[in-house]
Amino acid sequence: ETSFTDLDLGALFRAVDPEAPPTLEGVFEVRSEVSGRGRNLADLGLGSLGSVRLSGRDGVIRGLAGRVGLARTGAKAIGLLTFSKQHKAIGRLREELEFDTFSLELARETPRRFAISELRVVSPLARIDGGGGIEVEAGVPLAASPLDASLDMETHGDLTILFEGLGLLAAEEGEDGYRTVIRPITVAGTVSEPDTSDFYEMLDEAAEQSKGVAGVAMRRANKKLQKGR
Repeated sequence: ETSFTDLDLGALFRAVDPEAPPTLEGVFEVRSEVSGRGRNLADLGLGSLGSVRLSGRDGVIRGLAGRVGLARTGAKAIGLLTFSKQHKAIGRLREELEFDTFSLELARETPRRFAISELRVVSPLARIDGGGGIEVEAGVPLAASPLDASLDMETHGDLTILFEGLGLLAAEEGEDGYRTVIRPITVAGTVSEPDTSDFYEMLDEAAEQSKGVAGVAMRRANKKLQKGR
């Protein structure tokens, strides 16, 4: 077993893609069981076996700001909706979600695949739980490997007000005040550049169907964007 403390994950992501904002930023602890060699955590690939557990506190995740997602009309529309704190809240979710705690566990399924056996993010705006997998190849850094994941989200505070207006939340509220988003979110792409277009498609569809203030505002912003093209 190998462990790292005070690990700067932002530096590892920048080593893979210096131009892109790191998917995860902050100081983390890593525990791993491996039988391969790599220069650092970003080099874990085909030669490594076992599991990796990552945990951190008080950091930033940009997992919903993948480049494909940001190209969506819905994402641009959200960027125009800065007139309320609810829309600013979703901007924070999209760009830089500050979290209280983050945990991720990867377990080797096959020589070419890690299972995401645990993914949990807790923040004042949202809670995210997920699973899925990462396909790996010899010589390819883990951060650049293909990703497939499904995320369950719960919202809180201003984000709940917005998602409720779009009809995206279950009726029940937990004792801690979080509300469940009614469908999971699919994430593809790579670890360092996640494809989050499914999230923005969900918002687009909800805005088209919503008769509330949030839906009307998002539809107006979409129309302005279409005219500007």
